[in-house]
Amino acid sequence: MLKLIEPTMEYDQQIQAYRREFLQPGVSMDGGGQLIHCETTKQWLDLVEQYSHQETVPADKVPASLYILIREEDNKMVGIIQIRHYLNDYLRKYGGHIGYSVAPSERRKGNASRMLAMALEKCRQMGLDKVLITCREDNEGSRRTILKNGGVYESTEYEAQQGRYLQRYWIDLAEKKADIEDGHNIEYQSTDERNRDMNSIYHRTSIRHFQDRPVEREKIEEILRAAMQAPSAKNQQPWEFYVVTDKKMIEELSTVSPYASPAQKAPVVIVPVYRKDCLTPAYAQIDMSIAVENMWLATDALGLGGVWLGIAPVEERMQAVERILNIPESLRAFALFPLGYPAEERQQKDRYDESRIHYII
Repeated sequence: MLKLIEPTMEYDQQIQAYRREFLQPGVSMDGGGQLIHCETTKQWLDLVEQYSHQETVPADKVPASLYILIREEDNKMVGIIQIRHYLNDYLRKYGGHIGYSVAPSERRKGNASRMLAMALEKCRQMGLDKVLITCREDNEGSRRTILKNGGVYESTEYEAQQGRYLQRYWIDLAEKKADIEDGHNIEYQSTDERNRDMNSIYHRTSIRHFQDRPVEREKIEEILRAAMQAPSAKNQQPWEFYVVTDKKMIEELSTVSPYASPAQKAPVVIVPVYRKDCLTPAYAQIDMSIAVENMWLATDALGLGGVWLGIAPVEERMQAVERILNIPESLRAFALFPLGYPAEERQQKDRYDESRIHYII
């Protein structure tokens, strides 16, 4: 069982053991209230107390509450989390309401998700109805932790001082009902909450303008994993994918149809193709459509943007793509999917139209 508590001298040994895990090169501690810089627990607790009150917090900071995560079975400190009571300009853009870390020896065990769930309950008790959480764009573990707790992606910001890109997520506490039981987040979801959990469906838009920066290989692979999870007729999985980053080739691909110009400035263009000799060729393009939609939703979930540019079933366009990429005759080009970090912000409109629904009872 895990418990989230305020730190005291009673946990001196656990706090110091936790600190020692972060003294290794290349290991950083977020949300630690300067623990890494304090030689003694007493020194650190004094800082925690100072930073917890509006009257004593430094002028350029905001008051914050700090908690440690203790595993009761062995009384070990496995995590630390800080809740800022409100946002200043810097926190609103880069830092968010919450910072946290988990001991390197205790990662990939679900501790971060459970600790954040318990901290969100404390945020609710403090009167916060909406919480901003940020993470480095290359920190896949933190991103998954935030999404698991209902985070909805808003934007990616470049923090020049630290030379890093940060993804920003909001968690709506006003609509989220949760019980904390044995360190787990037990949720009872309303329709709005289910919509939020499917946030990429309701957030995805066509992004046609991209920042001049590369997309990480890991993110491209995750997008392709999502594509290959698509269902297909007789499980024929007719797809293959060409990932194009060569600028000259992307320039050529952007000319294959009157609507392909958004590909021109994209750092990556994924070209889904399908096998002609699949089990049920008549359904191959339907299968490919599902795969591309999966790609699009994964792209949005990763803080990227993309647009589906139609190639099939127009024979002239299909042949043009196949010629540019030197695709074997056994494969047919299906679409272009340029993607990258968005250089524009667009909001999806609510498309629900009750008049198009016909119940037969």
